[in-house]
Amino acid sequence: MRPNLMNSALPHRICWVCTLARGPAAVSSSVAPERRRPDGTEPRALVDNLHMTAAKHIGIVLFPDVEELDAVGPWEVLATWTRSFPEDGYAVSCLSRSGGLVRCAKGLVLQAHHSFADAPDLDVLIYPGGQGTRPQLQDSEQLDWVRRRRADVPLMTSVCTGSLVYAAAGLLSHRPATTHWASLDRLTEIDATIAVRRDERFVDDGNIITAAGVSAGIDMALHLVARLSGPDRASEVRTYIQYDPAPPVDFRRSR
Repeated sequence: MRPNLMNSALPHRICWVCTLARGPAAVSSSVAPERRRPDGTEPRALVDNLHMTAAKHIGIVLFPDVEELDAVGPWEVLATWTRSFPEDGYAVSCLSRSGGLVRCAKGLVLQAHHSFADAPDLDVLIYPGGQGTRPQLQDSEQLDWVRRRRADVPLMTSVCTGSLVYAAAGLLSHRPATTHWASLDRLTEIDATIAVRRDERFVDDGNIITAAGVSAGIDMALHLVARLSGPDRASEVRTYIQYDPAPPVDFRRSR
């Protein structure tokens, strides 16, 4: 039985065990106002989407010491999209090497829906960053897994220092890419042929997209929605999550 993707993201007051037992009509009447689409309508085919019947799958990789927002930022964007618009035909889930619980860099514990072995065939892979990527740069098993995914996943994406793992696996050779601002030089140390884009929020190079650090994963995920389903859809998702950053402090970094 495939795992339920939606329970962790829905308001606690909605009991999906009870709702599903009552049938699709009850699902429609139980959608909370804040879970409606931006235009006020309710998402269609929500019951089917609970069971990941979507034809295309997006997987977010989890690993020990993954940076929380690198994974959760894209998850919020993509789960909002796939839940609100199941007719677009995508589902999103998280996977890790062995499945189960994963402790993130700052102590948040997430649960992967799948292990690498039992994950569905993926159409998009998102590889977050964080301190947990550092040992992976010398982890031949992990790098081999990444190389195999390059062969069977049409679109590979990364957030933050996830691109370092792609570089170590040879995926970014002679390609433009970016990463967290503090690790830009590390990209060229790993592979001198990489054309590092130091000032880009994300770099779309066809079948590989790399994003800059941490919060840039949200921008990349919205770009992904626009690329897969159109800019209007991405705008609806952005509106729903109220992503309109205007931080009250300056952004400073050393060069």
